[in-house]
Amino acid sequence: MKARVIFSVLALLLAPAAYAIDYSAIPETGKVSKAPVGSTVTIQGTGKFGGEYQNVFRVQPDGSLKFITQYPINTNDN
Repeated sequence: MKARVIFSVLALLLAPAAYAIDYSAIPETGKVSKAPVGSTVTIQGTGKFGGEYQNVFRVQPDGSLKFITQYPINTNDN
């Protein structure tokens, strides 16, 4: 019984979460020059398994983009 509980806990800890960020869908970003510092920029990306995502970045003082979050795009037509 104890081994079964430990196995179940380990399985939960090692399984990827359904809402995990797909880092393969985050595009390489350069710097922006016209967006105000602190504003957000949304860039669409495609993951390695074909899923589409909206990636949200915040503009840093040097014009670089800092990744904030990612939202999956539902492409089902059902």
